[in-house]
Amino acid sequence: MLGQMDIERLLPFRARGLSDLEKRVGDMVALIDGKLKNGKRIRILETGFGFGTALMELRKKYGPGIELHGINRTQSHGDWDTMKTVAVRRGIFLEEEITEVVPPTLVFHDVNGGLPYPDNYFDIVYSQASFMFYAEKSRFLEEVNRVLGEDGVARIDLYINRPGIPSEYAVAFEIWQGEAQIPFWEYVKQFGSFYERAAKRRSYLEMFKTPVLDLGLELVYAIDLNYICKTWHGSKSVYRVKD
Repeated sequence: MLGQMDIERLLPFRARGLSDLEKRVGDMVALIDGKLKNGKRIRILETGFGFGTALMELRKKYGPGIELHGINRTQSHGDWDTMKTVAVRRGIFLEEEITEVVPPTLVFHDVNGGLPYPDNYFDIVYSQASFMFYAEKSRFLEEVNRVLGEDGVARIDLYINRPGIPSEYAVAFEIWQGEAQIPFWEYVKQFGSFYERAAKRRSYLEMFKTPVLDLGLELVYAIDLNYICKTWHGSKSVYRVKD
């Protein structure tokens, strides 16, 4: 479990709730409400859940009527104990009721190696402020498609074009075909299930389930930008189109 000082220091970065989520991937509550209209209990995954504020707000709003899942790389990024502490601090739950909260199903796993869930498992997958840290961005998107159910929807805060970083590092998802660089949105439009949507803060990727998704990309290299400069965050991933 993270110490209190660590939690305080990291709150602005790992405790983003539903209001932050809306700025990055649109109105998630409206999407969930639409899915619930058919009366089915839905299953939701947040990748890179951090301190789990959004998940806890969803639990508060919907109770155990929705099945919540979250994945972090390690427990040091946030676990159930941290989630409870932050949820009380943020006023999502009272301290006397936090022990009765049904916890989300949490997994600690490096998503660069794939998502540890069955095919066609989730109704909704979302991610805010974590995709830019993944080295295997192409594989992650393929895996999201795999775990989405037939009518599943994913919303991913890509943040792949970042201001304030030298141009050679500013594009976090770089695609090359021979000597030509292909912009991400131009490349993925051929697959028919990727859509650029506008949120309050920036655009995001909305994905719909397709039976098989192979982006046809091979990772050439990935650089953890924080190793170059402490104020740069994320991983720059460079791909080539497979022959």
